Amino acid sequence: MIERYRAPKTGKGSRPSWVRIPPHPPFRILPILLFPKFQADLRHRHRATDCAILRKWEGLGLDIRRWIIGAATHGAALGVGFALGIYLLPILTAPKSPDVESLQQSSQGALFTAELTRDLRGSDFLHWGEGEISLTETEIVHMGRLAPGPDYKLYLVAEFVEHEDEFLPIKSEARLIGDVKSFEGFLLDIPTDVDVSDYTTVLIWCEAFSEFITAAQYR
Repeated sequence: MIERYRAPKTGKGSRPSWVRIPPHPPFRILPILLFPKFQADLRHRHRATDCAILRKWEGLGLDIRRWIIGAATHGAALGVGFALGIYLLPILTAPKSPDVESLQQSSQGALFTAELTRDLRGSDFLHWGEGEISLTETEIVHMGRLAPGPDYKLYLVAEFVEHEDEFLPIKSEARLIGDVKSFEGFLLDIPTDVDVSDYTTVLIWCEAFSEFITAAQYR
């Protein structure tokens, strides 16, 4: 005789671990309760179902990991490409540098001259300048080379600085002269209200990345 399962009078009761409430009529449960073979078959089906669900979630987790890795790598590639575009576009579209004869003629009668050198604390293999800077009453003339880069500005500074950590605190006091768009010599007009004798140093600065490029003290 089969012992019937009776729930306690208080509480929700309990049931054997292998019994689950299926969405079927009660008569479908009787073979499971009466014959051990059906019990074993039910356990096997539940294990198979659990394994299938586990495999499904493992596959979903693998897909999510692949999506995250793909999104990260594509995002990194996009960021690198965007940065390279910002860096390379001004170089590719840079105007031709003035010829040497024009630079030499413009530098005649210079009030001050100075040498740009790579041996500065803020210069490295990507940020450097070399050659001669001449200041006349109306122009600043550079004969030499600059490391190519975007958004270069030329400032006059009252004291010599050779690194961004020295320039940034006094940047608001520096006088912006103009944009440097060529890298093998340039000419810049000095604004009429600027007296170069009020300053001591010419400094070239990358505005886009807040990077020191080079500087030269002319007096």
